[in-house]
Amino acid sequence: MKTLRAILAAALVAALVASVVLAAGDVDDVDDVLEWTRLGSLQPTSGPQPYVSVIATPSSDPAILYAGTLLTTPNAHLIYRTEDGGATWQPADAGLPRDLPLNTGVDALAVHPTDSNLLYVGLRAHGVWRSEDGGASWQSVSGGGIGDDDSTLALTFDPGPPSTVYALTEAGFHVSTNGRAWQKRANGLPPASSVVYNALIVDPTDPDTLYVATNPRGLFRSTNGGKKWVEANGDLPPGAHNVKGIAISPITGELFMSMRGAGLLRSADNAQTWTPSHNGITYTRTLYGTVSAPVLSPTDPMLAYAFNADGIFRSEDGGATWAPYERGMSVLTTVTTLATHPTQSWAAYAGTAISGVWAIKGVEEPPQDDPVKLFVPLIRR
Repeated sequence: MKTLRAILAAALVAALVASVVLAAGDVDDVDDVLEWTRLGSLQPTSGPQPYVSVIATPSSDPAILYAGTLLTTPNAHLIYRTEDGGATWQPADAGLPRDLPLNTGVDALAVHPTDSNLLYVGLRAHGVWRSEDGGASWQSVSGGGIGDDDSTLALTFDPGPPSTVYALTEAGFHVSTNGRAWQKRANGLPPASSVVYNALIVDPTDPDTLYVATNPRGLFRSTNGGKKWVEANGDLPPGAHNVKGIAISPITGELFMSMRGAGLLRSADNAQTWTPSHNGITYTRTLYGTVSAPVLSPTDPMLAYAFNADGIFRSEDGGATWAPYERGMSVLTTVTTLATHPTQSWAAYAGTAISGVWAIKGVEEPPQDDPVKLFVPLIRR
């Protein structure tokens, strides 16, 4: 009987191993061993961590992450970098100004898609800065259309020409073709005196197409790299349109926008028609219709994440429906920003107000001599 029990136990272990191995690349099957896990501390203290305003994930090296912050804690740094997926973090802001007021800091952070050491950062009322060594040193690249005391709201690279960078400031849209001097392009955009500029995005499926979000004029679209802009509100009803965020699926090209009071809207025809797309997102702790633009998986067209004051929501059907997804995350955590993993479809990162960076984690890769560890999810800190 003892031998039979041993045989049955071995068979059970083998079945478990087979099921996990088969499911390693399938988000539906591994979902039971996925949860939010707090990564290592930005600051080596046990108290509150700096407010994380943006997370940048270079696709060239998934182990590297950058976190831009606001100066909300003593001795906070503006940028932190990790080279081990978030287990440990180091300051990466040498050369950036240190005279920013409390509760201000990084409004925009962009890392080059193929060079994880090339970054741009927009600081509140302190212009644009560039690093070519992963944040070890920074130089001001304000000039031309962007002043040293301007606030830059968004920064993004043109996926085509590697030296072309786009910026959105409180004054409007700017482009740099050499990475150092900026030219304002306002043809078709409303003057800053009549709108508030909120967001900028490049269509990953068509790099010549860009969108700018405004309040109250809604969305504007350019199909020639920002040389000319036209309104892109399509069939939205007349009135004020406060568009807070924009996202585009890197696989399908479908466009999403977050509009205050309306929630998430989506368009599959270049902003000509819009459909509500926030079924399942709740608004019990925030104003109705207030939600972030979704972050969309770079490899799975069905998977997306969004957040508001109610928490984090996940969609597994391309944004048609949503459900809360906070397994493993502390109930005291306030989410401030989201980012997807550049290569793993199910993975995502969350920045928070006082508890650093969190990540959706799956099973660990086991040592060759200890296969039992294959079944053990990463333990939250």
